[in-house]
Amino acid sequence: MQQADDFLEERNTLYQLLEPLDDEVFQKVTQFKDWTISDVIGHLHMWNSAADLSLNDPDAFQNLMNDVAENFIAGGNFRNVEGK
Repeated sequence: MQQADDFLEERNTLYQLLEPLDDEVFQKVTQFKDWTISDVIGHLHMWNSAADLSLNDPDAFQNLMNDVAENFIAGGNFRNVEGK
């Protein structure tokens, strides 16, 4: 499937770009909503994991979505739920 191959290539390229960087680089603030590089990576990781759960463990996916909804209802944001 071309989409899966593209995703794997994107993942490998991102890894190659980030792997040699020092830890302090990941705390730099980006122009995207003042998120750090670490925040952006955490966002990508969480929602990639959620996509996997939606395919392979629907109950766990539903539990995750319930946690996300509760977080937003309580006034939280993405970083609150993605930092877990």
